[in-house]
Amino acid sequence: MITVSSLSAATYSGPANVQASAPPKHRSMITPSTELDNKAFVGEAEYIKVLPGQLTFKARIDTGAKDTSIGAYDIKEFERDGRRWVKFFLKDEDGNLHEFNQKIVGQTLIKQHSGESIRRLEVQMTIVLGNHSQTITVNLANREQYQYPVLIGRNYLTGNFIIDPSKKYFQGLPKK
Repeated sequence: MITVSSLSAATYSGPANVQASAPPKHRSMITPSTELDNKAFVGEAEYIKVLPGQLTFKARIDTGAKDTSIGAYDIKEFERDGRRWVKFFLKDEDGNLHEFNQKIVGQTLIKQHSGESIRRLEVQMTIVLGNHSQTITVNLANREQYQYPVLIGRNYLTGNFIIDPSKKYFQGLPKK
């Protein structure tokens, strides 16, 4: 005898020798809870804090972006003790500029929609989102034309968060 488990007896109209049984118990499409225990939910936009500096920004959560970008102004390379450094400014919500001097850890080429590639310098910064704090490589970008001064990419998100694009500011202001 063949058993059909995905149809109820009321809806099955196949051969008489096939018996319908109850559908299987609900199986969640979500990863088992042991893998969710240490992950936080975030929305399509969140508040983040950048360290050093204790500056808070609105950030776009973007799983399509490999790297995290921060809107920087007046980016100037210089040399200190034989190493490459960069001086740049971040603008807070009140429009005040805050100076940063960081060692350059790399550079990346970003291919734009127009097909052009632009070079961006990379520095290490600590980003706080909710209760999560992580030091990552961040590229410095001109983000004036964008709604959000910070774009959080997969280099920060992977393994730490579950994204619900129907929400915004799910985590509230950073706690640390």
